[in-house]
Amino acid sequence: MLMDKGYYDYDYEPVKKKRKLTAEDREIWSADKLNAILGVKPKKKPLTAEELQAEVMSEEAKKKKQT
Repeated sequence: MLMDKGYYDYDYEPVKKKRKLTAEDREIWSADKLNAILGVKPKKKPLTAEELQAEVMSEEAKKKKQT
């Protein structure tokens, strides 16, 4: 066992101390700020039932005209 001691001494690294979090680190980001940082485009506003029905009806009319 004494022979292995030198090997383990070379691998040893002291534990680094963690830095303390500041108030800025603890800030809760809004969805807009987070999306801007990540480069994500915001989602579109969901359509109402009337808008969905009008969209489907217009697509069906286009299909009828094509055939």
